[in-house]
Amino acid sequence: MHLVASCTYHNVGQGLFFSGKLELDKQDEQKEFNFIYDCGSESLAESQLKNRIDNFIETLPEKNRKRFLDLLIISHFHSDHINGLDYLLDKAKVDTVVIPYLSPVEILLYAIVNSRPPFPPYSYYEFLANPFEYLLEKGVNKIIVIGRGDDDGYRGDDFVPPDVPMKPNEKFSFNYEKQGDLKGNEVVKKQLEDEYGIQELIDKDKIIPKSHYGYSISLGVCLFRFFNARKSIKNFEQKLNKLKKCIANEFGIENLSNSILRNESILNELRKKRNNKFRKCYKESFGNDKLNLTSLVLYNLLLFKNEDCYCKIVTRLVPLPYHFYFPYRRYYIKWLEEHCHNNKCGHFLTGDAELKNNKVFKEFKKHYKRVLDKSLIFQLPHHGSKENWNSNIIQDVTNNEIFVASAGINSKYNHPSWSVFWEIATNYKLPIFINEQNWFEFHIRVD
Repeated sequence: MHLVASCTYHNVGQGLFFSGKLELDKQDEQKEFNFIYDCGSESLAESQLKNRIDNFIETLPEKNRKRFLDLLIISHFHSDHINGLDYLLDKAKVDTVVIPYLSPVEILLYAIVNSRPPFPPYSYYEFLANPFEYLLEKGVNKIIVIGRGDDDGYRGDDFVPPDVPMKPNEKFSFNYEKQGDLKGNEVVKKQLEDEYGIQELIDKDKIIPKSHYGYSISLGVCLFRFFNARKSIKNFEQKLNKLKKCIANEFGIENLSNSILRNESILNELRKKRNNKFRKCYKESFGNDKLNLTSLVLYNLLLFKNEDCYCKIVTRLVPLPYHFYFPYRRYYIKWLEEHCHNNKCGHFLTGDAELKNNKVFKEFKKHYKRVLDKSLIFQLPHHGSKENWNSNIIQDVTNNEIFVASAGINSKYNHPSWSVFWEIATNYKLPIFINEQNWFEFHIRVD
């Protein structure tokens, strides 16, 4: 058996565009699996983002005269993580999309939070107005909706990752019932039926509600386990009701939901630079709360114990401001390549997860307790912001060596945080800054 696994943090600056590829050659049978985690940028021009997407699409296989992507995972609905979706879905056929569950009002909140320059493209609002309709019309085969940890009262699972490869499967499969299938979520199913009226699509398995418990496997060799944290905003429902009243007074809208984004006058108001009534209502209701309602975390791991494993790290790291430069970087990368073991080369992708919140981080640790010592690469949440960073990550994610932040070189948000990078470096770990120029690749070959 010959396996090559590759992952790439693309150079999109203030945003995130991650791709992974599995190539399996077994007994004269070749199989390939490609996936993406988020696809967006705030700091790149539209043409530059399209160029990054085009370069990726050229690496995909063709099926029926169109490039084919097995899996697209959307961590959350901030524009800088998804404003490249429209172009991606036009250029490639996507089989499965995984998204976190959000109510119609919660989706609308993302539109309000993004109602500031630089404004997202109009396709972003089309997506938010009805994500299910938008994705299916773009040719997506099925949509997996991952509920939060407390959506069905189920408080945990005895997750143990398998230590040997499963039977290879061409598609990303949620059907390993005896091997840890993601648990079905009846609460989310009911909410989807009541709030979006999509019972027929659920019955046809076009939309599949799931809990974040359990795991799934691609090609029998790569494990995927999701984590969708509970809301961490204090008095969320009270603040939301205050927002509804304010918008009702300003616009006369009683039933507030994402469907109002189809209204042209609403969009014009959302895209106002000054005297934006939506931003005014949000400020009055949520104050300075930085809204990250949810962020779907992904952990993946290769299921091999074969010691004949070769690792290669490829980077383009141009000179940066002195406080992001670490002179030992080149030697450390060489050491990692020589000492890598594939059964400890797990990878955490966190989107904008609020891991600084101790309650959320405690849930995160409990959810991943069996694999915290099997991680090599950890994506710093929210572009390396100190507001999302938890110092306990270094001690609790025991063997992790590389921490990656994707942010703009001249980020107005001061991402990534120098203090976070310094803390990582002084603990003899490697922080890597991905931006508009720098990219990062990691390859594992198992023979």
